[in-house]
Amino acid sequence: MSIIQSYNLKTVGAVIVAFTIIVLSYSPSFKGGYLFDDYANITKNPFFNHNSIITIESIRKAAFSNFYMDFNRPLAMASLYLDYKLSGGDSTVQRVINLLIHLINMVLVYLVLKKISTVYLLNLNSCELVIMSLIWGILPINVSAVAYIVQRMTLLSFFFSILSILIYFNYNERRGVWRIFLMFFCVFLGFLCKENSLVALAVIFFYDWVFKGDLYKAMLVLFLVVSILFIINYEYFFSGYDARVYTPYERIITQSRIIFLYLKSIIIPDYNELSLYHDDVVPSESIFRPLTTLVSLLVLLVVFLFCLIKNKTLVSFGVAWFLLGHSIESTILPLELAFEHRNYFPSVGIVISFMALYKKASLSGRLIVISSYIVFLSMSTYSYSKYWGGEIEAILKKAYRKDNSLRQNMYAAHIYVAEYDQAEGVVKEKYADLVRYFFNRAKKSYNSGLSPYFDQIIFESRSKKYFFDESFEKIMGIATLNKIDQSSINSFYNLTECIVKVECVIEDGKYKQIFDALYSNQSLNNTKKSELLLRLSKKYYSENKIDMAIAVSLKASELDVQNINAYLHLHKYLYEYGDIDKAQYYKMKVKAYDRYNLF
Repeated sequence: MSIIQSYNLKTVGAVIVAFTIIVLSYSPSFKGGYLFDDYANITKNPFFNHNSIITIESIRKAAFSNFYMDFNRPLAMASLYLDYKLSGGDSTVQRVINLLIHLINMVLVYLVLKKISTVYLLNLNSCELVIMSLIWGILPINVSAVAYIVQRMTLLSFFFSILSILIYFNYNERRGVWRIFLMFFCVFLGFLCKENSLVALAVIFFYDWVFKGDLYKAMLVLFLVVSILFIINYEYFFSGYDARVYTPYERIITQSRIIFLYLKSIIIPDYNELSLYHDDVVPSESIFRPLTTLVSLLVLLVVFLFCLIKNKTLVSFGVAWFLLGHSIESTILPLELAFEHRNYFPSVGIVISFMALYKKASLSGRLIVISSYIVFLSMSTYSYSKYWGGEIEAILKKAYRKDNSLRQNMYAAHIYVAEYDQAEGVVKEKYADLVRYFFNRAKKSYNSGLSPYFDQIIFESRSKKYFFDESFEKIMGIATLNKIDQSSINSFYNLTECIVKVECVIEDGKYKQIFDALYSNQSLNNTKKSELLLRLSKKYYSENKIDMAIAVSLKASELDVQNINAYLHLHKYLYEYGDIDKAQYYKMKVKAYDRYNLF
């Protein structure tokens, strides 16, 4: 056997071992069901459930059915739709496919690390590069990008982003304008999965600037144009802050703290601190409140200066990759404060920096540290995967630790609602008490909103306990004085559906009082108010008050002229009311505002 053949066999063997470690570590997550945004994007998406067979037209409609994002993410949505239909809605199949994409991404990370190793004269052998790729692949913080089904968006966006970086490296060696077009095309494909594929261009820009390539000047002009467009459309991008409990300024300074929470979870992960939900992070009120905000900002400033001054070192490139990877989701856009899947691309930068430190260590020191670290990461990922796999003990442990997290406690409450539904007799009442316990914990979280109150009303209606009177004043206080978040609105929608189905009994006057308080809340924009009115119209329709349902739906269409649902409601109600001409008019309205011809 030649030396080359022996070398290749070692590499293949290392890859097989690495893949096996990852699959085993992730295996507890396979049996978990759908979570959080999975419902809105997949299981409750009408275009995923409309047709029993897959057609070109059904794929097209599903691809553009992400109404929660202005850019729809059609490539990722089409992928999720095909999975969902072909697997019969089996979440296990969808998670396994996510893991397969993750393994492919790990191969791409290997190729990027190999190129970087050559450029920076590290000359790591193939087995060492496989080990570095394994470290990235087995990071517990990346479990949320793989086990969270809807984050197929992140996985595919990453695939095309890394591919564009590899094409750029190839361009540096062989030139060819077509490679530049191909690089931008890959970024565009990534954008069709999730918008943060644009961070790949930021990484390419930094690398090209450091090594004085021929692209960074043109890319600088591109970034300036994008920045100007962003400033011009300021109101469009920042309208999402209407439903947030923090301002753009507060979000930016809070992110300085969150970046270091991410770093800790990447480098020294604590399974107990990892979670799908990080809504217990309290926003910074100023750079001095809390004081860790100022410390974090100062450290980030020092790190930024280091990256500029020592820009040709591998450590600075890795750190720049990490920070640039967070430049979209962890800066000024009105997104939620923290999610672990946002580290899927940035965490490659930490592994790049780790490579530089690895090379400086002694051979014996490397083997001990690397072996121990991989075992530690594997065990942490395996434990964390149990949480994603729906293991009740793991979920409850998170809820008990994260007492200030609304969503984690709501998650635990609904776990016990499911147990309550299956139980009988005394055990059933025991589960009912646990449901109430976690709802009460959720109410005490700093950003509780209305969702624990509305969800408990729904539960108590099922358990035949009249609960509404004792919470009415509190609900009215929050609805009148607090900023109304999306979770509160969604729970109000669920409460309305419960009333429509005659599963919840609430005095009509009190329901209307809550509605009026929400509708009058200054934090709700016209789009949200329009959707609220449509829920009220459904209630009127269920009570056979079609004339009132029409009047409310008409007002909803006036508040938001692009609200297709308002026109659909009007078409349905007017048709049943016997006004066929007006019904047809609103059908034409639907077609006029239906950009993707979905209806």
